[in-house]
Amino acid sequence: MKTKIKFDYENLLGTFEQKQAIVNSFNLMDDDFFSEVMKDKAACEYVLREITGIKDLTVIDVKIQYALRNIGTHSVTLDVLAEDSNSKLYNIEVQKPDNDYHPRRMRYYQSNIDISYFEKGKKYMEMPDIYLIYITLFDVFKLGDNYYHIKRIIDGHGVESDNGVHEIYLNTAVKTDKPITRLMEYFKNTDADRADFGPLSDKVRNIKNTNQGVNSMSEAVLEMAERYAQKKLDEQNKENQKQLEEQKKENQRKLAQQRQNTIENMRAKGLSEELIMEIIGEQL
Repeated sequence: MKTKIKFDYENLLGTFEQKQAIVNSFNLMDDDFFSEVMKDKAACEYVLREITGIKDLTVIDVKIQYALRNIGTHSVTLDVLAEDSNSKLYNIEVQKPDNDYHPRRMRYYQSNIDISYFEKGKKYMEMPDIYLIYITLFDVFKLGDNYYHIKRIIDGHGVESDNGVHEIYLNTAVKTDKPITRLMEYFKNTDADRADFGPLSDKVRNIKNTNQGVNSMSEAVLEMAERYAQKKLDEQNKENQKQLEEQKKENQRKLAQQRQNTIENMRAKGLSEELIMEIIGEQL
């Protein structure tokens, strides 16, 4: 069993063991770690073959955190954009928070990729096929499945209208008897000791267990250190605010008690209620 290394902000970026402890906490649902793994063509190819079912798929190019800049409109940064030997494109996104309408997000990503990869003068038939692959921690459609392949069907005829777009949604939240469940479990629990996912496991192990791999995640480690420091600061501010509120309540309690003691003393001296309230009002 591995020893869990404890660390704080002061030594968060210190020794190899301390940095490795952070990197070991990452899984394939973390943007930075996922992107670093997908840099490896063999690992990316393995993931795409498992998800698409295209067993002879060959990746020839991979771009990570690929920015598509638009003047005057919303720009996007793709987690992974890969191209295979048949010029098909594959956009893979990992998404943790459920804070948007995800199918429309993928629609916008598709439009940006189409514009970027469709050269002037070409016929529409030459547009490359594109696979939009969206992996989440939650069930986007809430239908109790972990693999959804969206197709365009002509209403009333049951015939598919193929425009070259393949939209696939996967999630780690639902377990099914589909083979893809194993891969989704690995995305959520990315253990460096596992070796049953071929080149994907090899790359994960390399990043988590070697000095070169750990250092390749230095930026992500730094960001985690900053988040850790901000979390501690937020916790301290929250505690300070809590103490201030408690002190305020205590002061109000003491003032109320003093007021009540004053009223009791005046009553004991025979002052009327009207006079007592008049005096107390003037004191307030």
